[in-house]
Amino acid sequence: MNELNFFYTLASESELNEILVGRGDPIAFHWPSYSIPTLTPGSTGVLWKHTPTRSIKPLALIAHDADLRRLCVRFARLRSDLSPLTAWCHLLTPNQFEQLKSPTREAFLSNLEAAWTGLVIAEVVLATGKPLKDITVAQCLATKSFAIGRTAALWADKTDQQIIELADSITHTLQTNGLPAQSHRTLSNLERIWETLLALNRGDSFSPNHDLRPLVASLQELYGAREVRFTNEAERFARPLMNAVPESEAFYGLPQMVPEQRLKLFDMLVDNLEKEENNKLSLRRNALALLAGYLATVAAGGSPTLSLAENKALRFPDITAWAYVTGGIGERVIWTSSFDGLGRMVAKELIRSFHIGDSPSCDFALNEASVLVDRKLPDPFVHLYIKGRVATVAVLPGVNVVVEMDGARAKMTENRFQSQRNQQPDEPLPAGRNIFAALADALWPHLRSRFEQLARAELQNDYAPQNYNRSKSKKKQTSQPSLTGPKR
Repeated sequence: MNELNFFYTLASESELNEILVGRGDPIAFHWPSYSIPTLTPGSTGVLWKHTPTRSIKPLALIAHDADLRRLCVRFARLRSDLSPLTAWCHLLTPNQFEQLKSPTREAFLSNLEAAWTGLVIAEVVLATGKPLKDITVAQCLATKSFAIGRTAALWADKTDQQIIELADSITHTLQTNGLPAQSHRTLSNLERIWETLLALNRGDSFSPNHDLRPLVASLQELYGAREVRFTNEAERFARPLMNAVPESEAFYGLPQMVPEQRLKLFDMLVDNLEKEENNKLSLRRNALALLAGYLATVAAGGSPTLSLAENKALRFPDITAWAYVTGGIGERVIWTSSFDGLGRMVAKELIRSFHIGDSPSCDFALNEASVLVDRKLPDPFVHLYIKGRVATVAVLPGVNVVVEMDGARAKMTENRFQSQRNQQPDEPLPAGRNIFAALADALWPHLRSRFEQLARAELQNDYAPQNYNRSKSKKKQTSQPSLTGPKR
């Protein structure tokens, strides 16, 4: 697309109202350009282009965080036909806008696309317990691993901690996970893997986290060995882990081991891992899981035997996750039918480029949802105009994740009812309530047992021998089912 088609305007509130409906003749600067005016608090920058009919089409609104929040609230209340804004227009902070040096932003994962794809799919496998053939792309795009990997690919200026916090904010804002309860245990075991891959993705020789450095170095060695087709990649892979896990020395002789010996080595690693089960943050515990995961990919004479890892998935989900990750390290061909055909589709979404001229493909953005979600309402998401069971949410421009909104609504309803149950029972009677209805509610617990006794006596009378034949003959006389028959 011709870059001369993009314009930037610093708009007042009245000018913004006109621009958002495609009208006006604002003072415009070509973008990208170094001559655009500085954005001051209280003002709004608008990136726009002309449509074929020469009307204005807003592409992005740029404002400071506080001003963006006010914009979202104002349009939700006064121009609901334009809200949510992020369904058709990007919202950017000045810092995010500065990162856009051109209309197109390429996604880059340092040739780790296959490893990130494996981690995304592993999270779904672990969280749902389903086989690969039953996993959908939507489930993969709902994972935290996808949100983290996609953000790292597209917005490299974010720190590792910022990227993970952004993924956490999905659950915090919408109060939903999108995956079964088992995913909570899974996610807690994936934290070190996310941090390791993020450090590896940046090409850092050393991670800021000292305990991650040997893990990062091990994957770097594995990548390098596969690049040059080193005859004993296991030796190079295990070498950085020697200090933390002396047992890794056994990997030096891995090429000469028969499958039975490799299985014994795998069992030994798992036995040692069980002793470190409560030390989830320790280097030794994570190094043991990494070694076991790698071994599962080459256990059968160099062929993947993922069932080894999956058998331990309930107790040690990170073994399976590491197996899926290490299997993709150094793999640059991502358009094959890996993971039962699922791999190429997940990888395509991870590395899809982002173009600011394209309309958002989300239902709303997370930063706007954090403003418009109102937990005091029966439907907290009413201002987001969600029409289906799932919604596509933009964590950042171009980073879209799938969220199951039915689960979020149910959880918020449960929380609201729980808060109502926790209220004091002696609250004053609301004005206008019928006093007789209140009296009946108060008396019912005392009357209930008597009604139940009468019902049981009547039921016993109906089934008494002297009455049973008579009641049976009466039923044969009519085809109309009894509405007062015995309760079961």
